[in-house]
Amino acid sequence: MLRKIQTNRYEAYLASYRIPGITFSDNPELPNSIRPVWTALAAGASDAAMRNALAALSEQRLFSAEEKAGLLVGLAAAKLEMGSTEDAWETSRKALDLFPYQVAAHRIQISVLASRRHYEETYERIGALAEIDDPAVWDVAIDSREIALSKASLSWLTGQWDSVAEHIAEAYPDGLTSMPDEIQEDSFRLALYRNQPDEAARAAALLIPRRGVAQADEMLQTLVQGGWTSQALPLYQDAFGREPESELLRRRLVALCIKEGQLEEARRLTAPGALRTAA
Repeated sequence: MLRKIQTNRYEAYLASYRIPGITFSDNPELPNSIRPVWTALAAGASDAAMRNALAALSEQRLFSAEEKAGLLVGLAAAKLEMGSTEDAWETSRKALDLFPYQVAAHRIQISVLASRRHYEETYERIGALAEIDDPAVWDVAIDSREIALSKASLSWLTGQWDSVAEHIAEAYPDGLTSMPDEIQEDSFRLALYRNQPDEAARAAALLIPRRGVAQADEMLQTLVQGGWTSQALPLYQDAFGREPESELLRRRLVALCIKEGQLEEARRLTAPGALRTAA
């Protein structure tokens, strides 16, 4: 008896995808007070970034709201990297209160929410991120594809499968062939969850040529065990065409031909010498 093939939703790439962290790249227009903070963050030196930010904020001079908010963003980012999520949240809130027209502090709070597994709230916050026409010199926008993938990930974690499909399509409008391997794999899983056999077959057709016989067979058995034998048959035929010595694929193909009423093809495949005894 065949074992039941299952796909673990938490093994998916999207189940572990997170909005990328802020890249604190150098910017020649950065104020002198902010540059040491950014340089330390870019080097992964969170403790130095925090010291630099606190030292600048303690100076006895007037800061513009934009400059002070930038220092608070750097301080919040350093605290987040050091694991102080509550302090990071509060500091980023102060940055937003002081200078709302930004993305960076929102990204820090989104990271905090995601770390706390507040997925629905995280989704809403990401969806509310707006493109800023004239950002501060220290602000860091987020790519539209990263937003779409982050929303797809959060939808995945909450089992909103149609929403996942929508956001994957936003991230890769040119379709399956434009997606990296891991997103193609998730698209295959997603088609199973959404009961879309043709979509699953299209994803499998791209993935299987890059898999070994055992992996290809396991993927195709998810189609067979779901009752989608008409979609599995041509994929098994293609796989067997690439691996004609595989007795496993031959046996699977014979069984599918019989199930789909292709008896002549089944007889051809089981002609004397064509099929060895199963191991």
